[in-house]
This record gives sequence, structure tokens and C-alpha cells, in this order.
Amino acid sequence: MRAEDELTLSYYKKIDEIDAARRIELVRHIETGRIFVRKTLSVFDPEVFRILQMEEPYGIPKIYELAESDGELILIEEYINGRTLADMLTEKTFSVKEASEIVSELCRILEPLHDHDPQIVHRDIKPSNIMLNEEEKVFLLDFNAGKQFKDGKDRDTELIGTAGYAAPEQYGFGQSDARTDIYALGVLLRKLTGIEDSTTDLNGKGKQAFGNVIEKCTRIDPEDRYQSVSELSAKLNSLAGPVPEEADKKAENSWLPPGFRTFSPGKMIAAALWYMFILSFAIPGISASKSDDFGTADGICLAIWLFASTLVCGNYRDIAGRLPLTRSEDTRLRIAGYVLYSFIIMIVMAGIATAVS
Repeated sequence: MRAEDELTLSYYKKIDEIDAARRIELVRHIETGRIFVRKTLSVFDPEVFRILQMEEPYGIPKIYELAESDGELILIEEYINGRTLADMLTEKTFSVKEASEIVSELCRILEPLHDHDPQIVHRDIKPSNIMLNEEEKVFLLDFNAGKQFKDGKDRDTELIGTAGYAAPEQYGFGQSDARTDIYALGVLLRKLTGIEDSTTDLNGKGKQAFGNVIEKCTRIDPEDRYQSVSELSAKLNSLAGPVPEEADKKAENSWLPPGFRTFSPGKMIAAALWYMFILSFAIPGISASKSDDFGTADGICLAIWLFASTLVCGNYRDIAGRLPLTRSEDTRLRIAGYVLYSFIIMIVMAGIATAVS
């Protein structure tokens, strides 16, 4: 191991054992006090983990440190406070709606990986590798079996996967690709819903329709399965029926300014008062008369700053979900992002007001 890697890893002190057999530990950074997960892998594709660390894909724990030593890979990754589907399955069977939403979210996570060049395949999708955090956001864990698809190869060089979830090609009958993960998603859908026994909440045509989705996912020949996770997700969404009227209204209302999108009387009154307050700065004779040094241009720029900051903080058209910091899962980072962007807008508008005055 390189000296710099050894020094970096020395800052992470073990505080608990998560899985001794798989060498997974809970660690704390001695300077920041933050909690992380440390894993030591003996089977891995280093390039897959480098890509995950560099690109930070949606729905996958962030990788902070990577270090190779004596044929092993040591990684420090984000700690997700939640429960795996394996733990949850000991207590309940999921409704078809819940299971479809989870699998659709996994499709969303997998799509950019499958579209990556070269394609990245997880190869070990199963309940213990899927976690829901406290907000029920889905995370896909453990890329130990992950690999890159290589053109021209007839089969995988390493036969790896979990019995029951592994597709036939993982046993040497072909090379794993995106359809390998689709096979596992079909098995997962069957497991979560209990659709093959009396525990499912479906019957009749509904049960048959979802059974057909599972059957197509898990066909022996990859050519006969869904060819992409987007295709599978679209099918699951179509089985959920027409988009509910509430969802249509929500999409239409997304163009309304913050405070008016839910049509809540209390929020609308508060928003109306707030926008009237903002507008007052831009109306000559109202704001400008308050001070001889406060001109019309100043008032207009102040109004624009307040309105733009409201749009960001109100996540208008998901703007906050697209910006660094405000899209973070960490509440403190999100708040810091709102403050930062509001400050930037203020500086820009102050500069414009100064130039115009």
C-alpha cells in the first residue's frame, strides 16, 4: 500500500463490527467525527470502484477513499442509516405497489450505469444489497461483484453471484450485461411481493400481469428478457394504471410559484403577502420614497434578489434538486447551499444596481 494511502486510512478508527465475515466495519474519522463504512474486498474490479468514486452515481453510497494492498481493495464509503430489504422481509411482504416502486427506483439507479461506456453491471442484486434509509430512499449497495462489459467476450471470466438471483450467464453460459441485472430484478420482484403464493395483494388479471413481467425478466435467454431497465420500469408504471389525477395536477401546478402549488389556503395567503412585499420594492413611489439614497433601480434589484432566492429555497421546478449542495442528503449542506446561492444572487444584483445607479 502506498504511504499516502496508509496515512489517509489511519484517520478512520474502527468503532463497531457490521459483518466480520465480510470484513465490513463502522469507522469514525478522528478529525471530523463523521461515521463511515470501511470494507475490505478480495474480489473486485478496481475500475468499477474508481468510476463510482469519480462519478458519484445517484442511489449509490458515496466512496470517499480507495486503496489497493496485497490483492485487496480497501474502501471508505458513506454510511447509510437505514434497513436492508432482507431485514424488512423478515417482518412483512411488500405490496405490489411498494415492490414496483422499489424496483422502478432501482431501474433509475442502474440506468446510467448500464448506459456507461463501458457498461457497468452490478451482478448481485438481492434484498441484502438494497437499503431504504429513514426517508425511504432506495440505495443499491455492494458492487463487489460488479464488472464492466467487454465486447468480444463469450462469457464471464469469474463466475460470481448469489444462487437464486444469479442469471444463467453468471454460471458460464454467456457474458453478463444489463439484462443480467434485469433477471435479478425479476427475482427480487417475485420475492418482495410473494406473488407466487397466497401472500400477494393481487389476484386475477393483476396477478397474471405482474407474473408475466417477472416471467419475462427471468427468461433463460437474455434476448427474451426486457432489454433495458427503462423498458422494465415503463412496463411496471403501465401496470400501475393511468397517472392519477392528483399527479396530473401536481405536474400542471409545478409551474406555479412556491406557495401556490398545493392550493393550501394558508400557504397561498402567506405566499401572496410575501410576493406583495417583494413587489413593493419594485414599485416607484413606494420603496424609493423610504430613503433618498434608495432609488428605483435598488428596489427592483432587491425585489429580483428576494424573488430569485424564493424560487431556489422553494425548489421551483426542482431547481434545488439540480444544484450542488442543495441536492445533498445532508441537511446542513442543503442549508449551506441555500445561503450560498442566495448570497451569490445578492452580490450579482447589488453589482447591477451599482452599475445602473
